Amino acid sequence: MDLRSNLLSSLLENIDENHRLTVLDIGPALPETVEFFSQFKCRLYFADLFSDEILSHQNEEMSDDELRNSFSRLLDYPEQTKFDICLFWDALNYLDQPALRIFSEVLSPFLSSTTGIHGFSPLKASTKLPNQQFSIKQLDCLRVSPREGIQLSYYPHPQIELNKTLHGIAVSKSTLLPNGLLEMLFKVTD
Repeated sequence: MDLRSNLLSSLLENIDENHRLTVLDIGPALPETVEFFSQFKCRLYFADLFSDEILSHQNEEMSDDELRNSFSRLLDYPEQTKFDICLFWDALNYLDQPALRIFSEVLSPFLSSTTGIHGFSPLKASTKLPNQQFSIKQLDCLRVSPREGIQLSYYPHPQIELNKTLHGIAVSKSTLLPNGLLEMLFKVTD
């Protein structure tokens, strides 16, 4: 299924084709996204939260230090790395509040005041989160496909909760989609 994405297109349309982009995708490396970014001078990093142990072991089984160490291993990039674009998709909703806070703390050194961040979250905590994955098909169009396997436990985070929990990141724009999800752009606040 294809999904029109005005906010993502507003983030991507101002890409300077002469500037080397550094992009973080916290989902799996899907062919459409790789192909889309192949038109730019770009370094793509994939930190697939969905294939990592964190999502299945975060609930009370892992201490804050264990979570921090796991996220540090997942985001093990050179110290000078600064992301121009981060694609969170709906992955933040698969992290409980402590994991969400610690993930944003570990990610923080890789962000700058100009980093553009895109993601999805439900309008209400009661909204059922579809078991799906996202990739970029075109500048203003996402490919949405079913995620294989049984859906992992999820923790829907409405916009207000994200703004309270995320370290150094806040929602700057959002738009409601027909399926009850908010498409959001985030800004770096630190």
